[in-house]
Amino acid sequence: MRDEYWPQPPAPEVLHNNFPRQIVVDGQPYPTVTAAFHALQGPGAGPDANLALMAAALRAKYTQHKDLAKALLATDGRIEYANGIDGFWTSYRGGRNWIGRLLELVRAELRARR
Repeated sequence: MRDEYWPQPPAPEVLHNNFPRQIVVDGQPYPTVTAAFHALQGPGAGPDANLALMAAALRAKYTQHKDLAKALLATDGRIEYANGIDGFWTSYRGGRNWIGRLLELVRAELRARR
């Protein structure tokens, strides 16, 4: 994935999990949130473990990159993560929108630290 395909912050695309910004989780660098999630996911990980891993990767992204935190903090209300067709992570066809919910959680945590 090359950076020139992505708009520069604070465009809403920076909230995407594949936006190319390195994060460090447990001392290990990853090029994107998605890469960190898949690398850390254990065999047979259930929904609770997956939610915890995704939350950790999203926290890393927004605490390690102030410009991306600023873009997330500029949002308000419910975040619809509509990218993809996964009914667990996205809002596609009435999906559960867990990425959107976790982004809202991380946003609330960032606001609480201000």
